[in-house]
Amino acid sequence: IRASGKQACVTGAGSMFRVHLRGEAPRTYRDAHLDQNSKKLLAQFVDGVLEAGVMLTNTATAMLSTAMKKADIDRMAEAVLSSLRRLP
Repeated sequence: IRASGKQACVTGAGSMFRVHLRGEAPRTYRDAHLDQNSKKLLAQFVDGVLEAGVMLTNTATAMLSTAMKKADIDRMAEAVLSSLRRLP
């Protein structure tokens, strides 16, 4: 995220994580609520990651697995970075 120069953060527990297109993690449901512009930006991000061959849910949530290899993690990181860089 830092390498992209964009405002984003990651929250999660265990193997599940979610990317938020904001500088600070939401602490309440109201913090996590997205306005129409934020929804559009998130959709662009998720679509960009998918175009790079990695699937996230429409909320930018995903899970890691012990079956994943270093190459899988690197591919996911590259997809996230590429998509973040393409955002306005």
